[in-house]
Amino acid sequence: LVKSQVTRISRIIRDLVNFSRRSSYEIQLTDVNRRVREAVEIVRVGKKAKEIYFNVDLNDNIPPLPIVPDQIEQVFINILINGVDAIYSDPNAQQKFAEGKMQRQISVRSSIEHGRLFIAIQDNGKGIPDEDLSKVFEPFFTTKKVGEGTGLGLWVSYGIIKSFQGIIK
Repeated sequence: LVKSQVTRISRIIRDLVNFSRRSSYEIQLTDVNRRVREAVEIVRVGKKAKEIYFNVDLNDNIPPLPIVPDQIEQVFINILINGVDAIYSDPNAQQKFAEGKMQRQISVRSSIEHGRLFIAIQDNGKGIPDEDLSKVFEPFFTTKKVGEGTGLGLWVSYGIIKSFQGIIK
């Protein structure tokens, strides 16, 4: 038990060091699935994520892509953290979770459709109100309470994805 916990703590520290490392901004052929897995592992060890089931279904046939590895990982981390926050922000869902009627869950899927890579990240949180959908990628826009979010995560993610000629929605 102690050995497994030491191994787990070592992995957490390694992931935090990797996460805090400054970007090289160097485009490299990148295994996107690996970056998804690493992002999930980083988010999974957070205090709020302990009770969340992460369903990860990645297509093993995705070729390496020419992108900046730590930037794409940052995008995944930003979106996953938003998912964690969304799961805990809905009082009605909290009751269902507490009663065991619903499981906290984030699903991550990768696929290739029509020659393009798709990464789908879905949570069972409260969702984004229709009136806010057009604003989520604006700088400083947040639906979180004061002090809980900066409104920069999705804006930064949008810029990164656009720099790789991708689409985020």
